[in-house]
Amino acid sequence: MKTKLTLALVLSLVLVLFVVGSASAIKLVSYDDTAGENDIPESESGAGSLICNGNFDDWTDGVPDCWTPVSLAQSGWEDDHLANVDLAFVGDTAVEIPFNDGMGLFVRNIGGTGPHYIWAYNELTNVTESGYYWTEVHATMWGYYQQIEYMNGLLLEDGVIGNSVAFYGIGHLQEGATEADPSDVSEWRELFPNFYSKWVPGIVPCANAWEACYNVARYETIWIDADSTPYYWLKAGQKFDTFNLWTVFVFDDILIQAADDSDDGSMHDVNGATGWDSEALR
Repeated sequence: MKTKLTLALVLSLVLVLFVVGSASAIKLVSYDDTAGENDIPESESGAGSLICNGNFDDWTDGVPDCWTPVSLAQSGWEDDHLANVDLAFVGDTAVEIPFNDGMGLFVRNIGGTGPHYIWAYNELTNVTESGYYWTEVHATMWGYYQQIEYMNGLLLEDGVIGNSVAFYGIGHLQEGATEADPSDVSEWRELFPNFYSKWVPGIVPCANAWEACYNVARYETIWIDADSTPYYWLKAGQKFDTFNLWTVFVFDDILIQAADDSDDGSMHDVNGATGWDSEALR
């Protein structure tokens, strides 16, 4: 399962508080110990995708352009992290990827009760007509899961199966509202694991010690109402309160295309993995 990756084992942490509302704070960090074998050109702005900065390659002051993170302070949970994740990969693959960034979201339980989530949203200003659209969203997730690392009690230990979860959803600004809110999303769609059985009851993240993991993703046609200020939302976190358990979620390569223009990107999910340094600080 583990894929050998050539990693730059340099971790750069920029600990800056990014305030999102009066009761919220996110630490802005960057991960340079990571590398990814995926990079989908169709997700780039100007390449046919209708979502701004869906490939997360453009950043300003530690935040991805066009995206707004939302974090709610919660007792017993460490302040969430928003990470600029350097996924550039130079290795023994047919195609090298010299520049590729992703958006990382990090959550850790330090004694609080679950669930706990972090969100990010992107206003779909390029979707000007209501209709059906093809969307793809990709992510990788790994964390401190000793039960998974040592393969003991994988399906029995509390909160292992389905604890760390990632979703996307389309939200529409509610009447009278001036700011987007997670409650705007009527249906959160969970990202499915591409390389696990579809019959596994929940997503199993990779263990930090493995240093490599395939992605979770979702590919489908959705309806977007362009007349109600649509937003593309991401949601990630932990459902349960296993003490000191942490998860890194790295989102990348999100695209939206008019459904009749889509090439059905169903093969985008089979290429490579994301790797990291298991000893890097998070």
